[in-house]
Amino acid sequence: MRKRCVWLAALVLCLGLLPGCGSGDKRVYGEVTEWFGDDGGKLTAFVVETDSGKELGFRLTEESIVWPMEDFTGERFAVEGPAGVIVSVSYQGRAEALTRESGEKIRTYNACSVHVDELLTLNAATLSDGTPIHMWKGFWDTNRYVLEDGTELLREQMPHGPADSYVIGLESMDDLSETAKKSILAFYEKQGLLYDVPAELERAYADYLACGDKGKFDFYIVGQEVSPCASSRRVMYFLTTVILPVSGSECTEVRQCAVFDRQTGECIPAWDLFTCGPEEVKGAVLDASAFLEDDPGLRAEMEAAFAPEHIIICQEDLSVDFPAGTLPSQEHSYCLGLDYGEIPGLLHDWALPRAGE
Repeated sequence: MRKRCVWLAALVLCLGLLPGCGSGDKRVYGEVTEWFGDDGGKLTAFVVETDSGKELGFRLTEESIVWPMEDFTGERFAVEGPAGVIVSVSYQGRAEALTRESGEKIRTYNACSVHVDELLTLNAATLSDGTPIHMWKGFWDTNRYVLEDGTELLREQMPHGPADSYVIGLESMDDLSETAKKSILAFYEKQGLLYDVPAELERAYADYLACGDKGKFDFYIVGQEVSPCASSRRVMYFLTTVILPVSGSECTEVRQCAVFDRQTGECIPAWDLFTCGPEEVKGAVLDASAFLEDDPGLRAEMEAAFAPEHIIICQEDLSVDFPAGTLPSQEHSYCLGLDYGEIPGLLHDWALPRAGE
């Protein structure tokens, strides 16, 4: 299940969804380097430096849309300065050029829409050797941890679900009782993060220092999502998927499944889903995996590593995950998958997805 995670920097601009000047808008993305205000301190204009180093000025008009407003004000800039604010700007039409104190004039346009994409938090973390780490907090649910020179060490896809997670063709939290919702949310709040940002920063920094060509260093990636994966009339299953780095942008997934009573939200132990005890369940699942007949050593490893939290119940099938490192003979993670027809009678009727429908 190890895979190469490709994180597309395809930024779905909120600007495109906001009212603007029209279809002829141009867009630019960059960091705010300077701001201008009126006598009352209200923000009236600003300068953006793009990745290419080009500077453009923008004036705010009565028609300009700014979001989120609280992070883009003259009051904020007067206290904190404009550094550490990355924006996407939609604009049209030349405006009166902005003039710096030096007398230099900057090419300036009227801003149609301004979206604050990232805000910088200085010294968000400190490594064991005292190296400071800054964090760019993204409004697209992504945090970027960087060194002082801007080198990105770690990218964190912020935790998502279960309350706002939906899968096509499956029921969701919306289909549960209010009591169950509260109980399930409390369960996942207690579960917390299954990855360790400080530890991954240390690993990423060690790899960065060891990298002969610093320009070829790939940042690490972590993330976590909880989503529904199956349901019956009595229970609902949720899957926690954790993305962990192997090296650079190469990462692996670790999955855990939990099952809850639809009315009470009580978490039901995985072994209680089956019509027989743990050892019999292991035997039935491994017996149904015919290829293991030719590999008794691997079967023995699986029996020893078989963990109830890694039994994944989906709407159409059951699988058992063996994360990397749990099977001595395997370098990577391993997954056994079985259709329910291959293990008849193993699950209680009330636990079988779609049972009773």
